[in-house]
Amino acid sequence: LATDDITSMIEEAFGSNFPWQGKGLNNLRDVTFNDISSMVPLLLCSAPGHDVSGRVEAMAKAESKELAGVAMGSSEGYQIAENFIASASKRGTWVMLKNCHLCTDWLDETLVKTLQSLHGTHPDFRIFITSEISPKLPTALLQLSDIIVAEAPTGIKASLSRFFSRISSDRFANSVQNRLYLIVGWTHAVIQERLRFMPNGWSQQYEFTEADAIHALDVIDSLVSDSCGK
Repeated sequence: LATDDITSMIEEAFGSNFPWQGKGLNNLRDVTFNDISSMVPLLLCSAPGHDVSGRVEAMAKAESKELAGVAMGSSEGYQIAENFIASASKRGTWVMLKNCHLCTDWLDETLVKTLQSLHGTHPDFRIFITSEISPKLPTALLQLSDIIVAEAPTGIKASLSRFFSRISSDRFANSVQNRLYLIVGWTHAVIQERLRFMPNGWSQQYEFTEADAIHALDVIDSLVSDSCGK
């Protein structure tokens, strides 16, 4: 299909205002503060095993924003999510609903209606929705949301570059930690690359995501700090 044909097909299915040619994950901050509003959720879709929730958490920390996150997929999570949205929309804080591909019925039956009924929200309120790419995601949610499709980098070098681009420069002050960071980044890149060659690379789908790698850096910081304290 030519580009014009693809554009026509998407506009016919979702409407001319559907944001399918928007910015990428590297523009997350710009999209959050300039492109979406308190009435428009940001839907972050990614391939299985490529968790992007850590990107939102890092941005919230850097911007000193209060972020309430909930893992979806259970009835308890549904109620917590509804409570978070009701509270945050009034207070101007952020909410992130994780792994929403596990609850597509709830998205269609509850979340879409909740989003459509939001009025008079605090202008600083933001809602982020993370999901694996899935044909079961409700069309109504896609039409309501601004969407970023996050693709995992291909190759060890690209994975390492992406991983280290996420780390703030102030973390590189300690040469010992830098070496350990490199080991984590390399391990993460190798695992992600081998997942492309299942079942030859691994015998099963290991979900060691980018968020896990970032949390591993926090563990390194804690261990090095404790060691130096002793």
